[in-house]
Amino acid sequence: MRLHIFKPAGWKATERRPAFIHFFGGGFVRGVPTQSAGWAKQAAKLGLVGIAADYRVLTRHGTDGTACIARCPCRLALAAGSCGGTRD
Repeated sequence: MRLHIFKPAGWKATERRPAFIHFFGGGFVRGVPTQSAGWAKQAAKLGLVGIAADYRVLTRHGTDGTACIARCPCRLALAAGSCGGTRD
């Protein structure tokens, strides 16, 4: 997964600020992180670290994000709003 990070004005690496992560919709079939960039930029304007996540989708990668879960060595759970009507 690639993360596009937008830092607030005056951000310093030593700070511990809250973060906002946005995942674009598209039913794991389509979508690009630019759909989330506006949300991440707005979060940065509000003083948070804004993050626009990019993940595997069928139209760009030939697979979707669920295909990676079984291979993921980490123990991480994420949630997001509508996936735009996922496939059966």
